[in-house]
Amino acid sequence: FPSVKDQYLEMLSKNHFWTEQQREFMDKVIRSTPDTDTATHGDLQFGNLLLMDGESYFIDLGDFAIGHPYFDLAMVLICCVLNDESFIQEFFHMSAATAREFWNYFVDSYFEGKLTTDEAYELLFPYAMVKCLLIERNLKGSLDKFHDLFREHYGF
Repeated sequence: FPSVKDQYLEMLSKNHFWTEQQREFMDKVIRSTPDTDTATHGDLQFGNLLLMDGESYFIDLGDFAIGHPYFDLAMVLICCVLNDESFIQEFFHMSAATAREFWNYFVDSYFEGKLTTDEAYELLFPYAMVKCLLIERNLKGSLDKFHDLFREHYGF
């Protein structure tokens, strides 16, 4: 299976929506992430989970890879916290409050109570920036609202 880091470095090389400073930051985040042999879904979000007969199935494995789970967890952050009410309602058919409640539960379960939701947010925020490379690749356009969010957070 491909390396998630290699996938993102390739996406970064083809994405020209970010400033040079932002691109250097993302390159550093990607390269400094420890290598693991963990399976990553690539697009881990509500719309790619089917529940049938009491069983859970993940679909849309087009970006499946091997690497650090932070790349997948960042998508959960984007879907649950970084998007606004109208997006969450339109794409996931739930309120932003429900998505944030899921985030709180998810963080507590995934990190086994070792991180607060604020700590998980800070840990995963740079990976959310990197994850936008995948979203922009798929949309074939810039995510200006996220560019603004990252610019506000990092000052560049």
